[in-house]
Amino acid sequence: PCLSTGVCDCPYGWTGDSCEFAICFNVAANDASVCGGKGSCIDIDRCQCNAGYSGTKCSDYSCFGVRSNSTTVCSSHGVCLSPDKCQCALTLEKGFWNGQQCDSCKLPYTGVKCNTIPQTDKCQDDVTCFGHGKCNSKGSCVCTGNFYGTNCNGCKTGYYGYDCNVYCDPKITCSGNGYCDSILGGVCTCNNNLSNGYFTGTNCNKCQSGYYGKKCSTQILGPPIVSNLGNSMTLTITGVYSKQNIPCSRILTTPSVERTTVVENLLLNLEMLTIFLQENQQSYLELTC
Repeated sequence: PCLSTGVCDCPYGWTGDSCEFAICFNVAANDASVCGGKGSCIDIDRCQCNAGYSGTKCSDYSCFGVRSNSTTVCSSHGVCLSPDKCQCALTLEKGFWNGQQCDSCKLPYTGVKCNTIPQTDKCQDDVTCFGHGKCNSKGSCVCTGNFYGTNCNGCKTGYYGYDCNVYCDPKITCSGNGYCDSILGGVCTCNNNLSNGYFTGTNCNKCQSGYYGKKCSTQILGPPIVSNLGNSMTLTITGVYSKQNIPCSRILTTPSVERTTVVENLLLNLEMLTIFLQENQQSYLELTC
């Protein structure tokens, strides 16, 4: 139905100015992150996945016939980034692997674990020091750049990547909301659980779509429902908080803050719930209790 303010009151599962967009798992069909960014929302909680992806939220895919979350994917020597695309391990601990399925050693490494250095009687820059250092008069390697180790085949603390040129500090680079992934070359892998929150972004400084709060651990299921009298709002909240009916007296609005989407920013603690409501051209929804 159309409200007196000229805004559509959409039924559950639909959103938009004319209620034209379906909602899939709390993300609108016109949001780039809907269906994990790997498909289209064609009906309420119904994703149509792109080629190579499957599952309810298009989060399932494989590399060369092996599921991405399997311990044997990419020959157990790498990670499956996308359908049939492996990123091989390049660390002393996990080995230095190569090939589409990470099933061969990256030269000049040898051995069962691809982390053995070829033995030579004489120190050689390209072999003994792996091209990452110079042999000194004592036959030892003097590493260059951010390389480290007897044979210059490791990175200094805080540096990642095949060239050890990517700096990552989990507290700074990942905003304390993730960790530096050595397999991915020092890219931040953001927290993705209820205990530590659901974060996203290059620096893990944003909440995943549908999650709110300082810890990005609170989720609102379905749109907020305002009572017929306009004196209360009902929200279904998951996370630290269970299902709650929030009385209007506990909802505070501040007109000075920018409002771009319904419940764009949610600040929660045990005593107060503050919701910034949607802006409608030059006016905005404000509850009077």
